[in-house]
Amino acid sequence: YRKQYGDDEERVQRKMQREPFVLPENATFDYIVSKKQDDQIGQVINTVLEQIEDHERNREKLSRVFRGIDFNSEANLGRVKDRKRRLGNLIDDFN
Repeated sequence: YRKQYGDDEERVQRKMQREPFVLPENATFDYIVSKKQDDQIGQVINTVLEQIEDHERNREKLSRVFRGIDFNSEANLGRVKDRKRRLGNLIDDFN
């Protein structure tokens, strides 16, 4: 849309807000919920976000949106047992 509307940021943003994005088959919240008990749930979430961002119809809209997020970070979320519990609670809160 930047090519189409140039420096008119308001029009670009308005157009982007109306644009849907695609969720690949194994990149849905239901898929994350189904993997909630997996010891590698953090990596599952990271992979889901990568799949959403990398889908050909989402690349322009979501480019690098999720790259700074790491749901598998021991430094931020603790060891596997703690990370699994924290992420499981987060998933439950949104479910």
